[in-house]
Amino acid sequence: MSPIEVLVILFGLLLGYWLLARLGGERPNTDSDPTGAQAARNRLAYEAALREATARNAASRSASGGISKALPLLIGLGAFGKFLLPVGSMLLAIGTYALIYGWPYAVGFVLLLLVHELGHYTAARRRGLPVGLPTFIPFMGAWIDLKAQPMDAETEAFVGLAGPMVGSAAAFVCYLIALSTGERMFLALAYAGFMLNLFNLIPVSPLDGGRIMAAISPRLWFVGLPMLVAVFFWQPSPIIVLIAVFAIPQIWSVFVRRKLPSPDYYRVPARVRIGYAIDYTLLVGFLLVLSIQAHDALRAVRA
Repeated sequence: MSPIEVLVILFGLLLGYWLLARLGGERPNTDSDPTGAQAARNRLAYEAALREATARNAASRSASGGISKALPLLIGLGAFGKFLLPVGSMLLAIGTYALIYGWPYAVGFVLLLLVHELGHYTAARRRGLPVGLPTFIPFMGAWIDLKAQPMDAETEAFVGLAGPMVGSAAAFVCYLIALSTGERMFLALAYAGFMLNLFNLIPVSPLDGGRIMAAISPRLWFVGLPMLVAVFFWQPSPIIVLIAVFAIPQIWSVFVRRKLPSPDYYRVPARVRIGYAIDYTLLVGFLLVLSIQAHDALRAVRA
């Protein structure tokens, strides 16, 4: 058995474990106090905030009694609007990428983005967070609309890790197809998917890696800053500058002011931290190796 076959098997096992045991399993107990009082208070506050938002929406709807006859139509339009922006932005992204890379690659690449974001979407729904469908902007990526923030760092890490895990699985499928068929397009999609998810795992917020570090140790955000700078010098992009604008205030708060915005929010038991650290390290390691493998295979095809 060749080293690449061993790697494929191990990576498949990691993804299968995470998707079944993590994404499909129960939430770990993250109560760091023996009685769970703090976690209970967090949950109650979160539920109260949701009830308040629901009450405000209900009040605003009932305030205009004169439009009661048109209410079913408005509800139908609202439901249609929820799908119009995600679907329309996805089609716009496909059309934009197709002008440069052609239709087959454009469709495949946007589907990789979609699967990545659906990982976040599914994880958020699993934790009871109200969330909207993914929205796409060409050359900037995609995101889901979280209508309420996670109530603790573990939930933030869970939602953050789900995107790269599921997205890496999709890129991995492209890689297996490329290995079995020799199709260059699937190899290019696999490489793009591996690199996309690897970039998102840079440990600096608001990237997925920074959200995972919220549960492991927010102080590791400082490690992500030089990585972000290195990526900028390798591939200059205004997106990286925008990420840095959001990241620097958080890093400043932790390292210069030496305090976290909300200590209770970042209180996660050691065993949960270790679990996320193992998941993160294995995923980054596999993506690094697979990115190199896919890059070398593409270079060999071009030669």
